[in-house]
Amino acid sequence: MNTRLLLIASLVAADFSATAQTLAAVGGWHQFRGPNRDGLSTETGLMKSWPADGPKLLWEIKGAGGGMGSVTVGNGHVFVVGNRKEGVSITAFDLKTQQEVWTTVMCDKRDQPNGAPTFDGERVYAVSKDGILACCDAKSGELIWRKSYTADLGGQIMSGWGFSESPLVDGDLVIGVPGGNESIVAAMDKKTGEVKWKSSLPADVGTRGKDGAGYTGVVISNGGGVKQYLTLVGRGLVSVRASDGKTLWTYNAVANGTANIPTPLVWDDYVFTSSGYGTGAALLQLKKDGDGVTAEEKYFLQC
Repeated sequence: MNTRLLLIASLVAADFSATAQTLAAVGGWHQFRGPNRDGLSTETGLMKSWPADGPKLLWEIKGAGGGMGSVTVGNGHVFVVGNRKEGVSITAFDLKTQQEVWTTVMCDKRDQPNGAPTFDGERVYAVSKDGILACCDAKSGELIWRKSYTADLGGQIMSGWGFSESPLVDGDLVIGVPGGNESIVAAMDKKTGEVKWKSSLPADVGTRGKDGAGYTGVVISNGGGVKQYLTLVGRGLVSVRASDGKTLWTYNAVANGTANIPTPLVWDDYVFTSSGYGTGAALLQLKKDGDGVTAEEKYFLQC
């Protein structure tokens, strides 16, 4: 991302001011992969092809800080995490004027962050490359609370590229992936940061991959009639029950030892999961099993 943000006319037929008002009204693109973390947009009036001379550059922002995550949009603001001279910072820009509204240092270690921030309507959450989860007031930028995945939660990352996550806000909780064997997934009070539960990784999870968090966050599934949080970690796909964090099932065959990155795709009782570096992809069907859930492999596609 270097030190600038670009917004182009892309495929939107409406003018910029109308688009900005629409984004503000509906809450915008407030987290990684959109409102439901499924990559789907409800925007309408899109062009069917690019203009002959390409998309028109509408505006440009400099000074956002270097990083490898995307921006999020909500309540008339653009939020981004970047490596600035004062440290890794969450910064808010006005969507209409492109002026910086506030910037807050979340950690003083200068390193390019990987993830996108999450906006819940009142607060902004983000994770730094070294595993600092920070919560800021969305209007003022005031730092409300901060947790270290490693120091506070016993977490770890599977390899050397640092934590890469957009935290999930679900009701009163913010769900993160510290990656420790006793804290593979953790739920915190979104207002205070108080830890509500931590999930353990079973000892028999399998031998493929490595211990630690992978390079994605959490998605929600109601497969098998049980609400659960799914994520891809160093040892593969893991599911924990949303009500109390109990680990429901794991799937090791999709893990590799370099970097487990893709976000699981959820549809009804099915989950599609994949991984690179010569691994492959699989479709799982979730079925209720007592008060838990089992995952049945329907097929595996080898790379």
